[in-house]
Amino acid sequence: MGTAKEVGEGLPVIFSRAIEVHDRAATLGKSQPEQDIINKALADLQSCERLVRSLSLFSPNEDKDDVATADLKYLQIPSLQAELMAGVAGQSSNPEPMLQHAHHLYGRFLASLRQYALLPSSMPSSEDSAESRPLDAGTQRAQKIARFKQERAMRARLESLRSSVRASPGEEGAEDMEEGEHDRELAILELHLAALHAAAQQSLLAQELELLAHKAKVEEGGTNHVQDSRQSAASREAETTGEPPLDQQLRQQLQLAAAALQNPRAAVQEGVFHPSHQLPTISIEQQGLIEMGVLQQQEAAAQAAQQHQASQVHAGSDDEDAGLERQRAWDDWKDEHPTGYGNSKLRPTA
Repeated sequence: MGTAKEVGEGLPVIFSRAIEVHDRAATLGKSQPEQDIINKALADLQSCERLVRSLSLFSPNEDKDDVATADLKYLQIPSLQAELMAGVAGQSSNPEPMLQHAHHLYGRFLASLRQYALLPSSMPSSEDSAESRPLDAGTQRAQKIARFKQERAMRARLESLRSSVRASPGEEGAEDMEEGEHDRELAILELHLAALHAAAQQSLLAQELELLAHKAKVEEGGTNHVQDSRQSAASREAETTGEPPLDQQLRQQLQLAAAALQNPRAAVQEGVFHPSHQLPTISIEQQGLIEMGVLQQQEAAAQAAQQHQASQVHAGSDDEDAGLERQRAWDDWKDEHPTGYGNSKLRPTA
């Protein structure tokens, strides 16, 4: 039941005030006054939640057609609370309880949308299928790409509807009915976008909670027994096989895990779209151009070698013809001048 002050201010006023602070939350820093503003926004959202329950705006026996267009936006209250709470949790000395509560609020928001069949088409419509997520990295990446494309199309459609509503002259009759349909489509599209965002944030929070739990186990020394058993097993294996224990890889893995635990949120965000395989450094077109250039160089070298060989053959034939002509001229001279020609001592005396 809402308090007298909450009832006096009204649900729309309190919700609008909380939305205004939520929109500014992305640009807020770490100073204490701005954190106080976020805490006040969380208090306003809790007041909105109490007023929604007291007014009985939503019922598990209703479907989406039974909910008024003006009341659809109040379904986002758990999602807004979770987003603000996850942002404040990073400044807390013990963020795990706040992150767990934010994860629970995201789950409540998605469950309410699933109850009213207001989830986007790319998200599972049943809770069982939502929990059984595929383990294949390629499938998860394909789903993320499909959700990103759907979110981009939704934002384009949302901007188009907002532009048409602003440009409408606001006439009565059929124009009012069309404007009401646009308003309802706008509200549903905003819920779809909020659902996609909530699903992504809930997955990130789950991974962050796992990292925090692992960090707590490491700090408490819960893994010492396991490590000792592994070392003893490695020592026994070394004694039987005569080889030293292979603990260098384990040490490297522990060092990487410790570095990730220093800043778990950044580590999770960095690995969201990390590929499961080694990406190529060049495209197929670039590889084809490289191979074409190599072939062209080989063809040019072969042509140059053929031309050089042909020039050598031509020069050799010219030398042979010149030598043959010299030999013929020498033979002709010897025929005209026999042996002893010009020797006066061999001539008979008169």
